[in-house]
Amino acid sequence: MTQTNAPLSRSPSNFVQVSSRSAATTGAASPPRAATATATASATASGACFDASPGRAQPLPATPATTTSGARLSPLSVRLPAAQAVGDREVKQERKIGVLLTSHGDIDNVGTQLRGYVREAVLRNPGLPLPANVRPVVDAIGWPLQKPNLLSQYSQIGPTSYDENSQNQADALEKALKDKGIEAGVYVGYNFMAPNIEDAVRQMKEDGVTEVVIFNQGAQNSMATMGESVHEVQDAVERLPDWDVRISAVNSFSDDPRFRKLMADRLAEDAQKMFPGAAPKDVLIFLTSHGLPKHLIDKGDKATKQMLDAYAVIKDDLLARGYQVEHGFLNDDFFPGARWTSPKATVRAEQIVEDVTLGKREAPKHVLLDGRLSFTVHHRATLFDADIEAREILETPRGPAWSRYKGAEVKLAPNFDSDPKFAALLATLTTEALAGKAKDMAVIAP
Repeated sequence: MTQTNAPLSRSPSNFVQVSSRSAATTGAASPPRAATATATASATASGACFDASPGRAQPLPATPATTTSGARLSPLSVRLPAAQAVGDREVKQERKIGVLLTSHGDIDNVGTQLRGYVREAVLRNPGLPLPANVRPVVDAIGWPLQKPNLLSQYSQIGPTSYDENSQNQADALEKALKDKGIEAGVYVGYNFMAPNIEDAVRQMKEDGVTEVVIFNQGAQNSMATMGESVHEVQDAVERLPDWDVRISAVNSFSDDPRFRKLMADRLAEDAQKMFPGAAPKDVLIFLTSHGLPKHLIDKGDKATKQMLDAYAVIKDDLLARGYQVEHGFLNDDFFPGARWTSPKATVRAEQIVEDVTLGKREAPKHVLLDGRLSFTVHHRATLFDADIEAREILETPRGPAWSRYKGAEVKLAPNFDSDPKFAALLATLTTEALAGKAKDMAVIAP
């Protein structure tokens, strides 16, 4: 599937089950897995922080071990050489590489996937400040309350094509690695739906993989994303004691200059393609990114800071090219009483309209919404929170009291999906991780 810069189409009535080309099978979300009884040190820690997933809310070492190249290692890991001495002989294992792309996932079929997806999210998402023993009760009570809202959202956005686009991303990465002379299988596994991470891990073992590199399908390292994925990989590997494998994780690449430059270049290119002939000064590029609950940030989660640091650099680049630039968070703030990151994208959109009305800024004629800062494929958050809620605010002309704001032409930019330049970046990061030279990585096994 090639990247397209055409506006995303919507077909709310055409809900279909997208088949997975990954090793795992499709279907309803896998049954919940029990939280680990003992606290596990996170392989994705950056300084002192906490792993807040159920059963794992324990402080982590402030100084993880490092390699000679400076890469951080999991506090639980003992890194072994590729060849181990056995008596007077050396046993070498044939090298077979696998890359695992992980994320929460998203659904296409509300009838067969939505209930299981929500159940898994409530039972296991570290973003919810709930102990494990009360989560089933919250799920049972909360589902009837949240179901109408979620059905409404998905009916408006239609199928997300999340799994299809993730598989296309995996295919593109496999090709990019092959272009570098590396034969590797690329697998996809999700936290809250099929194909789940354990399925993908078991398939890698069956395929004879000896070295694994893990990526989150987002540039930042959060306890609720990469942190949880790493734990799920660790749990799966513990159930496969006969698998001799080395596993490392690229925790984040948000601060990598190559990622930030790619973001700025793609945004400028998309603005030119989607608003042909428009002067940059008339185009507002509105970056959106995944929000986080404050309780995770208070426990040391670095993802929000990573997003804002990357945004600051990308913003300066785009401002130098003449564009207007803004940012807002996409918050899953459905849990009563939870505090989330701000400004929320819809709140920032309202502020933009108000600033235009008060004469504090120029009115944009065109708005490019984008989710690539923290999503590598489009998700309900980008397709609904940004492309429906924020879009409506920004494209709607206001009455006499808002006469300065005439509304703007608003479009959602494509995500990375199978973008060959993004795949090439991931391939480079993979080779660096295999060599132990990735800037922000953790060795998880052995």
